Amino acid sequence: MLEAYKRIDIDAQILHLPGKRALKLSSMGAVDAELYRMGFINETSPDLIKVPVPLYLFEIRAFSKNFDFKPDGWQSLQNYKVGVVSGVKITARNTEGMQKEAVNSVRHMFALLQNERIDIALTTNIAGSIAMKELKLNSIKALEPAVHSFPVYHFVHKNKRELVPKLTAALTQMKNQGVINQIITRELETIYNGIEIASSP
Repeated sequence: MLEAYKRIDIDAQILHLPGKRALKLSSMGAVDAELYRMGFINETSPDLIKVPVPLYLFEIRAFSKNFDFKPDGWQSLQNYKVGVVSGVKITARNTEGMQKEAVNSVRHMFALLQNERIDIALTTNIAGSIAMKELKLNSIKALEPAVHSFPVYHFVHKNKRELVPKLTAALTQMKNQGVINQIITRELETIYNGIEIASSP
C-alpha cells in the first residue's frame, strides 16, 4: 500500500495498532484508511469504502502432528480437538460447538499441538509456518487443501473517497506488473529469514 500511495503522490504512514482500536479509529475518520481487512468489513463499518483490488489471499490451514486427511471445509474438523487463537473471529465463529482449546498466541497453540494436547491447530499458512520455524517443529505439517481462504482489501474513510479510483488504478497497475506478488514474496522471505537469524545460537 505504501507503493500504491507513492504512485498517486501521497506519502502515507502506517500505524501499528491492535485490530479493534485500528478499526474504531478508521471508522471514525481519526485515521484515513484501514490497511487491510476482509471484504465485508464495511457491512459493520459503513463509513469505510473498499478499494476493490484484492491485496492478498489469506488461507486458514489445519496443522496436525498425528492426523493426515484432506480438509473439506470447517465441518470436516468436527471429530478433532482444535486449537484456535482467542480474538480471531473467523476461526471462533466457524468452530462453534466443536471441541476446542482457545489460547492467546499461535506459538502457544503449536506447543499444545506438539505436546498432543490438541489434534489440530487452526491459523493462517504464514503464521503457522513462522511458529513451526520459531519452535523448530519438524513433525507438524499443514494439511491440504486450506480449510478456508479469503481475500483482503484496503479501505479508506468516506472523507477520503476521492482516493478510491486513484488507488484502484495504482493497485491494478501494480497487480498487472507483478509488483504486488514481488512485494509479498520479498517481505515474507525477510520475515522468515529473520526468524532463522534470531533463533541462531
